Amino acid sequence: ISGATLSSNLGTTAVTILSDSGAAGVNGDVNVNDVVNWSANKLTLNAQRNININANLNGSGTASLALEYGQGAVAAGNTGNYQLASNARITLPSGLNFSTRLGSDGTLVNYTVITSLGAQGSTTGTDLQGMNGALGGAYALGADIDASASSGWNSDAGFAPVGSFTGILEGFGHTVTGLTINRGTTD
Repeated sequence: ISGATLSSNLGTTAVTILSDSGAAGVNGDVNVNDVVNWSANKLTLNAQRNININANLNGSGTASLALEYGQGAVAAGNTGNYQLASNARITLPSGLNFSTRLGSDGTLVNYTVITSLGAQGSTTGTDLQGMNGALGGAYALGADIDASASSGWNSDAGFAPVGSFTGILEGFGHTVTGLTINRGTTD
C-alpha cells in the first residue's frame, strides 16, 4: 500500500497493517518505505517478526500509533523488534498516542507522547521537565523540543535533571536543543 493511499484511508477510519509468516523465505516483517501523514484515527502496524520504519510517520491532531511486533510467537524469548531508520522520524501529538506490544501474549505498553519542554518545576508527567513526576513512565518525543527557556530556570541552574529514571524514553528521531543544566556541585 502506498503512503498516499494509507494516509487517505486514515482520514476516515483506523487502519491495521498485518503481516503473516508467508511463503518460504518471507520473514513476516512490516516495512514502512513511504511517508504517511494523518491527523485522526489509529494506525496499527502488526508484524509477525519486525517492524522497520524507513520513512516518516507524521501524525497530528488526534492521530495515534500502535506497534505490535513479534506477533508470531509468545513474548518470552521473543526477538521481534521495531526499528527506526536513521533518516526517518515519527511525529505524534502529545498525550497517550503511542503503544507497543511484543509477542502474541505480550503486555501492552502505553506511552505518553511529549511535545513540549513544560514549565520550571513541572511534575505533570506530560512534558519533558514533568517526567520528574513519573520516573517509571513510558515516554516518546513526538516533536523536536526547544529547551532554551530552561537557561533562566532555578536561579540560572537550569533544567532540573530527571531523577532516578527507571522508565522508557523513545526519541523517534527528534532532538532536544538549548537545554541548560548548570549544576556543577550536584551529582
